[in-house]
Order: sequence, then structure tokens, then C-alpha cells
Amino acid sequence: MSKTLNRTHIAAEFVTSYRGRIIIGQALKIAIAELEKVKLPHRQQSNIEDMEYLLEEWGIDLSD
Repeated sequence: MSKTLNRTHIAAEFVTSYRGRIIIGQALKIAIAELEKVKLPHRQQSNIEDMEYLLEEWGIDLSD
């Protein structure tokens, strides 16, 4: 296995692990909060909605 493929495999395993999902959930919460501060018409609402979907369906939110 090439070095790049091995790193990709390790990253994919981490992202799908419990800890990886916690980290991604935390990153999504922060990103959503920051993007919501952007005033219209510059706010990228579809990106916020996609991030919220990912957080609800896949990420783990421990902030509640």
C-alpha cells in the first residue's frame, strides 16, 4: 500500500470512529456558529444547512 493510500485509510478509520465523530461534531458546531454571524446576503445558508444535516445525522454533539 502506498504511503498516501495508507494515510487516507488511517484518516477514514479515524473519522468513522467514536472519537473522530466527536471531533467532527465539535468542528461543525463551531463552524455553524461562525457562519451564522455572517450577514445576508453574504451568508452561505446552504452550507450551514448541509453542516447542520451532517451534525444531526452523523456527528456527535456533546455540547448539550
